[in-house]
Amino acid sequence: MRPLFQCETGGDFAAVDARTGKTLWSFRANDSWRASPMTYTIDGKQYVAAMDSTNLISFALPD
Repeated sequence: MRPLFQCETGGDFAAVDARTGKTLWSFRANDSWRASPMTYTIDGKQYVAAMDSTNLISFALPD
């Protein structure tokens, strides 16, 4: 399964199942997101990050 990541203007950040659209995980920010999520890898560990109005927020993906 490969998740898709989305940021909503209402402040929700979510990982959803690419096949079913089911929400797998979500995070509520205190502000609207200003950029689309992106992923990156450091030392073999994958992360996803997005920018709200004042903060860059990054999450480690499970192995």
